[in-house]
Amino acid sequence: MLEFHEDEAFKTGLNIKTFSEYSVELAEFIVMNRKNNSDIPAHPYDIVIGPIADDTVGVQIRRYTMGYMSASALVEELKFKGDHAIQYFFGTTRAINFLKRIEL
Repeated sequence: MLEFHEDEAFKTGLNIKTFSEYSVELAEFIVMNRKNNSDIPAHPYDIVIGPIADDTVGVQIRRYTMGYMSASALVEELKFKGDHAIQYFFGTTRAINFLKRIEL
């Protein structure tokens, strides 16, 4: 099991992006990342924190990029149908170094 202290990461200047809820901004962020086919990250963040997207995100993004649904409709489709859960993305070595192993 791993532990992460968000306050410590903020204090050291890590570039952290937090999405507190499902929004058009989150939907566009997900689309931007899914469309990125290069080895270069699509964003400058060390850590990204936000609501987990539903498992059908790939299908929904295709429908959105093809113009079959609006951004607000995409937001509704991204909402995870189970319990509300937050996911953490640690995208740099510097960010990963903030994870601490917890002995059980």
